Amino acid sequence: MDNISYPTQMQVQSPDHYDRAQVVLRVLIACGLGALQQRLGGMFGVLYFVLPALAAILITQRSGRGYLERDGSWLSSALEWLMGLQAYMLFVTDRFPLEPGTRPLRLTIEPRGEPSLADALLRLLTSLPHAILLGLLSIPSFVASLIMAVTILIGGYVPSSLRGFQQGLLGWTARALAYHSSLVDAYPPFSLGLRDGQPPQAGPSGPAAATSNSPA
Repeated sequence: MDNISYPTQMQVQSPDHYDRAQVVLRVLIACGLGALQQRLGGMFGVLYFVLPALAAILITQRSGRGYLERDGSWLSSALEWLMGLQAYMLFVTDRFPLEPGTRPLRLTIEPRGEPSLADALLRLLTSLPHAILLGLLSIPSFVASLIMAVTILIGGYVPSSLRGFQQGLLGWTARALAYHSSLVDAYPPFSLGLRDGQPPQAGPSGPAAATSNSPA
């Protein structure tokens, strides 16, 4: 965890061998999420408006420091679950995130700053460039997911380069969500890198791919 400048850390445990049956489970979950998106305009689209509004309400009731001290923990846990779900759907992990202590993706957010009502609402504008770029990157991420699903069905593994790209996308998303929720005051970098703009380190490819534990 050296040279980490942004106050979020993400650790991911990717399996050496992927379970083919989990591909089918992902398809079922994707169908359910697709129906949800049709009704709500997209889960992350809803979060884009809900997170700043929720932060603004809690900051108004508790003050900025009170929000970080009283709500930072449970909100960070909720974001960890969301990132764990995305990691599962992107084939970075192979277990659905359930109990906090056993999730293959761990997200640590160090609350910083003095958030205010105006700052929380302003995140709707300042986070917009990240939302646009992450939306564009979802297209190659979807293609990568299809390729990874095929390699799992054929050989039970995923190419390390594709997993590295997906993991970098997760790190960027985690930083953007932490900022968008007013949990941190530092503006997140526009980077797929996991630490200080450096690209994620890809492990060995093929069936013997090693478990990765990478901070973001």
